[in-house]
Amino acid sequence: MKEKLTDIVFAITEICPSHCLYCFYEKNIKCLGKERAFSIKNILTVKEIKNVIDQAIPLGLKRIQISGGEALLQKKAVLEIISYSSKKGTQSSLFTNGYLANKETIIQLKKARLNIVRISLGGYDYETHSMERKDPRGEKDWESIIRAFHNFKKEGIIIKSFTPITKRSLSYFAKTIKFAIEELDVDEAMFHKYIPSGIKEQDKLYDLTPEEHYRAIDIFLDLKKKYSSKIRPNHSFFHYLSSEWKEEQTYPALCGINRLGIFHDGSIGTCSCPLDRIIGNIRNKDFNLEKIWKTDPKLIEIRNMKSQEYVPCTSCKYKDDCKPCRSFNLGKDKQASLACPAVRKYNLLRETLKEDEAIKKSLRHNFKD
Repeated sequence: MKEKLTDIVFAITEICPSHCLYCFYEKNIKCLGKERAFSIKNILTVKEIKNVIDQAIPLGLKRIQISGGEALLQKKAVLEIISYSSKKGTQSSLFTNGYLANKETIIQLKKARLNIVRISLGGYDYETHSMERKDPRGEKDWESIIRAFHNFKKEGIIIKSFTPITKRSLSYFAKTIKFAIEELDVDEAMFHKYIPSGIKEQDKLYDLTPEEHYRAIDIFLDLKKKYSSKIRPNHSFFHYLSSEWKEEQTYPALCGINRLGIFHDGSIGTCSCPLDRIIGNIRNKDFNLEKIWKTDPKLIEIRNMKSQEYVPCTSCKYKDDCKPCRSFNLGKDKQASLACPAVRKYNLLRETLKEDEAIKKSLRHNFKD
């Protein structure tokens, strides 16, 4: 086993006051039929996280990310975890909705030696930002978020915006990125195509069609000409599918290869996004991170996927550049990445052909002599 466990994402709580309609986390909970029982049992403790960090350091741990839900609802725990991580020689980042990060909190985070903060940014003003999310105090929370961006910058903490692209937000995606870079002065404007939840009615509202995905790729490549390295897609954006893409190193997904996700209930995921590929729980009496990391069959399977070996990827000229999250994006039947617009077009065409053939078969049956 050559792979090192360099990154761990701790989703320390599932509680979040923001109601983001595009949030995969809440949707996956609903999909699994779990009730949102907000109790101490659904919050990772500092002791539990320290134990994971201690077990992960010999495996190569370099970075931890703290997220939620909204992690700053557990501010005291967050500060203690970041401080402990720093003393152990690992970097830390915080993923937050931003409106709880007042000036005092940001100073405390700097003192604890937070390295990076990622703030969710839904739009370029209050109206667009709140189009698909409802923060409790409305416009006051938007103002708090903007102050947080500026205050993190003043304290010298690396700051990144994080923007999901949905059917609706695609129309103002370029303005949002421009606002993040030019007005908020972020070090990096990150974004991600909406992550399907598996709930059909929700995905229909928010997930991009293949054509919309290609349009988003074109928008990104135009923005990249102006903002260069300040703008970056997260995993599985497939920007290399455009004829405008200039060959360069693509950002590979680490999930299951160098990264694990630890969720609020202690469960360990091969990815930090979905809740359906669970490989253990840190609250088990026999919890042994080294054993899981080196011997779990799901992790071994993911690491053995050295290239896209499934139709239609085998004939794609970009298959060597394709490095999506194999933990999340591959279908259960081991088909090609379900997030890829080319694959989705292929699957839609295949389904159409099946339907046409079924209709022909029905007609032959109904009108036979």
